[in-house]
Amino acid sequence: MDNELGAAAVLNANDPADWFERNLRSLFEAVLAQLPNAIEPFQTDGIHDMRVAARRLRSALRDVDSVVGGRPAKPALRALKELADALGSVRDEDVAIEAIEDFLDDPDAAKVRTGIDSLVHARRVRREAAFHALCEKLSVDFQQFLRHRFETSLESLVAELRLTRSGDIQAIGSEVVGSLLDELEPLLVLLYDPFDRKTLHIARIGTKRIRYAIDLFADAFGSDAGSFSKEFARMQGFLGDAHDRDVWLADLYKLIRAKKRSESNGDEEIKAAEWLTSEFTKIRTRKYRDALGLLSEWESTGLVARLRGLLTVKV
Repeated sequence: MDNELGAAAVLNANDPADWFERNLRSLFEAVLAQLPNAIEPFQTDGIHDMRVAARRLRSALRDVDSVVGGRPAKPALRALKELADALGSVRDEDVAIEAIEDFLDDPDAAKVRTGIDSLVHARRVRREAAFHALCEKLSVDFQQFLRHRFETSLESLVAELRLTRSGDIQAIGSEVVGSLLDELEPLLVLLYDPFDRKTLHIARIGTKRIRYAIDLFADAFGSDAGSFSKEFARMQGFLGDAHDRDVWLADLYKLIRAKKRSESNGDEEIKAAEWLTSEFTKIRTRKYRDALGLLSEWESTGLVARLRGLLTVKV
């Protein structure tokens, strides 16, 4: 995340409530700034960018919620969840289509090309329906609803911060990131089970939350914070790629089972699904191995301990 306020803003923010208000407003406006690109029919990057902006805002709101307690951010988080679901329905199809089409240059894919084209077409149909639903969701009325929910939550959050918190942003940031580390650290050893897909998914989300929190408080932590954010981004990427394949493999299994049970003519799709199952399994294994390799690096370099050390250093 580009820290628009810069270091001077952190140093001048004697009141945490003012600092959070400015940053949360900036994150909210970043979400709406992506709207024109998101509703362009063939602008897949716009969907991705708006989804990431919404994720960063949701993560920041949860961070402040954890500081003040009582869940004052709940109205905004619920509205943002609606937006995230609509964006995700489109983006998930975009990612799957791109991953499947990446195989089209593979000579071995020629024998199942007809089936692959059929599977891609089915996803494009779902993508079109999801995009239509997204455009309806992003109406002027919903934008006003979203802003109202955000302003309501922000007012409550700022009021709670003024009543309950004093001190500096670095102390609050250290508390937030430290708490997220406490949640993630027990999961890391569980990553060695390649078939515990639920834990892999939860760990992916955990690494993303820590990365976003480090980015949010980066100026308060100093110049070393960026290297830790990059490490968690790498792990998030490996686990995310593995998780995507887990989802697609489950989809392919359901399709094969349904086709084999029916009397419909789906031999070409079955062959393509069988071939894709093999290819996605190979990639999933590679990405999982990459995640374990990175975890080994973290253990040998004491990354978690070093990050905890950074949280205790006064900048």
